[in-house]
Amino acid sequence: MAVETPNLVMILTDDLGYGDCSCYGQQAWSTPAIDRMAAEGLRFTDVYTTSPVCSPARTSILTGRHSGHLPIRELIDPYLPDDVPTLPWLLKARGYVSACIGKYGLGRGQPDVDPLRKG
Repeated sequence: MAVETPNLVMILTDDLGYGDCSCYGQQAWSTPAIDRMAAEGLRFTDVYTTSPVCSPARTSILTGRHSGHLPIRELIDPYLPDDVPTLPWLLKARGYVSACIGKYGLGRGQPDVDPLRKG
């Protein structure tokens, strides 16, 4: 019997707190689409960051490395070098199709900074 390859959707947001979605207890407004994904997928309830700044934190999530071991320590400069593998790059090597929609935030202004080069 063939093993099914699971779908993987990773959504990274800016300035969204743990309690901002109704699936995590928010009662002032509802987030039905997020609630449905949380009900049908995995919920991460113990989350820590390697940096309070978004670019280093995103870099850590996508590479699995601590922000102290990466060149991105501030907002978007410098960019993530091509020789640093990322989760999308590793998944692509396993046959996954990846997409980056919206903010990439791992470098700017350099002609060779392209999320597609990172998977």
